[in-house]
Amino acid sequence: IEPEELVANVKALLRLGRVERELREVARRKDIFLATLAHELRNPLAPILTAVELLGLLDPEAPVERERVRHTILRQTRHMIRLVDDLLDVSRITNGKIELRREQVELRSFVHAAIETAAAAIEQSHHVLDVELPQEDAWIAGDSVRLAQIVANLLNNAAKFTPPGGRIRLQAAVRDGSVTIAVSDNGIGFSSEQAIGIFELFVQAGHVPERVQEGLGIGLSLVKGLVELHGGSIQARSGGEGQGSTFEITLPLAPAQAPVAGLEAEASASPGEPHRILVVDDNIDGAEMIQALLEQQGHRVEVRHTALEAIEASGSFVPDIAILDIGLPDMSGLELAARLRAAHAGRRLMLIALTGYGRQDDKDSALGAGFDLHLTKPVSFEALDAAIARFTPAAAA
Repeated sequence: IEPEELVANVKALLRLGRVERELREVARRKDIFLATLAHELRNPLAPILTAVELLGLLDPEAPVERERVRHTILRQTRHMIRLVDDLLDVSRITNGKIELRREQVELRSFVHAAIETAAAAIEQSHHVLDVELPQEDAWIAGDSVRLAQIVANLLNNAAKFTPPGGRIRLQAAVRDGSVTIAVSDNGIGFSSEQAIGIFELFVQAGHVPERVQEGLGIGLSLVKGLVELHGGSIQARSGGEGQGSTFEITLPLAPAQAPVAGLEAEASASPGEPHRILVVDDNIDGAEMIQALLEQQGHRVEVRHTALEAIEASGSFVPDIAILDIGLPDMSGLELAARLRAAHAGRRLMLIALTGYGRQDDKDSALGAGFDLHLTKPVSFEALDAAIARFTPAAAA
């Protein structure tokens, strides 16, 4: 090889290395930006969700019109939460950072969970949903939450791109060692040209400026990524524009397995006696809404907005459970957790992280710092109540 050619090759390799490092830095900054964006969006969403749920508890006999308004706020708040979660999930899949919590999952269990999730969108547009499921059990080795998310996203997609009063069909069948789940609609459909990029990020088939569809155009890309993580495949079919569409996923079957003992008992367990709960969050609205929700359940609650205030209050209040934000102004919630553990050594103290940071690294850091549980804002009343019922003082060491 000639010296000039060798020098040119070396320079080209150096340029490639520099470009690779720059791309990695851009990806790292993007991940930080998305995590920060999610945190900043979740913080105001948290007190909104809690306040709306609290209204339902405070006035269970509210007039129908007031309940209709409350459910509208609740539905749209949850939709905003799903958009934030979907955006982060797509980023995690793209970077190979999403992990499945695999277990034996029965087909009908996650399909019914998906239908419940998508019910509001379907009802809002006055669609008719037909469901056909196999009578026999069909087990899949996968993540129950993600499997339900896959089907729910397909149902939401069908509801979104079908004119009001449409018909959506969900069919599942078992054949040749696999499960096939198809979601069909009589909506706007798509052309053969649109089918080519339908699973790409930020693409919405049928999108035109005068008919902007809600969403970011990431739902189908997310579905494809999650299906492939489960070892499955997905395909889309349509007879053309105005001819409806069908999205069909295929997932491998797992060996049949009996239900895990104890899960139903845990899910149906009633909450324990009222507890002394310390809530620490610098978001005043969020902390006060959590306080009101917990006091409505009979708990005795103290609220503090800084770590130092929390440490001082814990000496006289002596909490059974502490619900801590991570991003406090004067001290990290991780350090606060360690100090509370040390201050209350020898007695049982439940520590729950309630934060807008929801990456797996954030969860691992919280558990590693001594938290019993990590919850991502905004948390539903059911999830918070279940956490408190599960992490009772008598159950922890």
